Amino acid sequence: DDFHHALHTALTGESQGYYADFARAPLAALAKTVTSAFFHNGTWSSFRGRTHGRPVDVSRTPAHRFVGYAQTHDQIGNRALGDRLASSLSPGLQACAAALVLTGPFSPMLF
Repeated sequence: DDFHHALHTALTGESQGYYADFARAPLAALAKTVTSAFFHNGTWSSFRGRTHGRPVDVSRTPAHRFVGYAQTHDQIGNRALGDRLASSLSPGLQACAAALVLTGPFSPMLF
């Protein structure tokens, strides 16, 4: 979920709930997830009020074993209005999201 959260925060500017940890430096968070798989790799989570996650040995676990996506039924279903990215992003930003998912290091999941 970290790639989604970082991508969503970078594109929408949302900073509530679990997006708060990614909102401080959204592009840095996105870069970290692309290179390290997880944003929270034993780091402090202000949302959780504790450290969270653990590092991934990217030399032993290839990136294609992780799934990258811009949205899922779960994230949409957890939103109060069930809104999708298409309702809040311009077509250009939607294309950016798709490009990052499709050209990123993870196996893309399309929804």
